[in-house]
Amino acid sequence: MPNTNRNRLVVSIIAAVLIILAAVAVRSLLDSPDTEQGQASTTTTPSSTTATPAGRTCGEVKGVDADGQPVPAALLAQVRAIHEAACRPDPRALLDTLTAPGHELPEPTLEQLRADPGARATLALTLETAPRTSQGGHTYCAPTGAAAVFGRGTHDRPGGLTAFTTRPTGMTEGLCPA
Repeated sequence: MPNTNRNRLVVSIIAAVLIILAAVAVRSLLDSPDTEQGQASTTTTPSSTTATPAGRTCGEVKGVDADGQPVPAALLAQVRAIHEAACRPDPRALLDTLTAPGHELPEPTLEQLRADPGARATLALTLETAPRTSQGGHTYCAPTGAAAVFGRGTHDRPGGLTAFTTRPTGMTEGLCPA
């Protein structure tokens, strides 16, 4: 019967999703600085009170751009994942996120984010600003002059974080006018 095969497929897919979610939950618990090894945390910390590697408290990612328009859902999901990872003390989660398809950061930028907790804190702070929208994508501009640029992508390539700088540059001065 075709329904039986379809039902088995649906059950298999649901089981696979549940296994993946369980693995993510376990990894989150093991990577969490608030838990002792082997013990689960009984509290959750909202991102508004998460401390960055440099000791600054993480804020919230904005859901609207500088013009008050909603940030596209796919971009918002990417930004939130990167922000959450940048707020963690261990750079592994951030580097795993930034090496996914669509993100095209140069190797020196990835190395800086791996080695420098201040750069990760700056990235988190930068992603808490309302992005500026342009034809090429979205740019997050921090008051410090730091900028994170998300390219739009194409029909066959996802958009993603394509540039990040911790200080003003010629690129950021054009994208982030005062």
